[in-house]
Parts: sequence; C-alpha cells; structure tokens
Amino acid sequence: NAITGGICVMTGRKSLILLMLIALFSAGLCSCTKKKTAATPYERILGGWKKVMYGSDDNLSGTIEKGEKHPVASQQNEVMVFKADGTGTVSYSFNGVASPDISFSWKIITDGAVWVAYQANDTVAYHMEEVSSNDLTLTTSGAVSLEWYYYVRN
Repeated sequence: NAITGGICVMTGRKSLILLMLIALFSAGLCSCTKKKTAATPYERILGGWKKVMYGSDDNLSGTIEKGEKHPVASQQNEVMVFKADGTGTVSYSFNGVASPDISFSWKIITDGAVWVAYQANDTVAYHMEEVSSNDLTLTTSGAVSLEWYYYVRN
C-alpha cells in the first residue's frame, strides 16, 4: 500500500511537472511570435494614404510650428497611392466632385526620402519624417518655404 501511495504521489508530481513544462513552452511560443511588420521604408509606404493635415512655414523660421499646421477641410479628399511597380496616383475631390487623377513615378532615394516625379513634370524629393503602418509625414523645401503633409493609411 505504501508503494502504491508512493507511485500515486510520484505520478501526480510528474503530471504537475509535465503540465508546468507545457504551460511554459506555450507561453514562450506566444511571446516569440511577432506580427510581421514592413522592415523598409519602401515596404511601409506602399498603398493608399489620405491627407489629413498640412502646413507651411508661413513665418519663414525654418520649422513648421503648431500654429502653422491645419486639418484638411472636411469637403476635401486627397489620397496618394504608392504602387509596388514604382508608379502612383494622387486623387482629389472637393464636395464629392473629383478632379482628374495625377499620375507619378516614385522611388526611395534614401531611408528617409522619397523622390516623386509627377506627370505634370514637377519633381519633388520629400523627406519622410515618419512612415509607419498607419502614419506618413512628408516635408519638402519649396521655392519659398518649408511644406509639411500628414497622411493616414487609407
């Protein structure tokens, strides 16, 4: 009887240890599983982006201050789409009336800059202040002042 009791205790301990090991292993797998995120600016910029704010360096201080940033009017809708083949479009509408799309070609020229050549022969190098899965912030130095644009994933 003592042997049987000892075996039961031993089997109970083995079961407990086995359960603990399974739990630890499962927790380790869950913590190691990471959601795949786009690693490069090229991968992160792909897709559609809706402009929600814009700004310009009105006082020519060399920076865009908070008071120089403005929300896009609710009647306006501007979406910039970066395609994997190096082309894209800008779609614009006001009060639901669409303007013709503007086509462009683009490429990442450094980890922090994207070159965009619009169909209308206007070429711009934008500095990417931020390009994440949900946010895109572009700045450029225009002929007169610094320009700032903030987009969200469309």
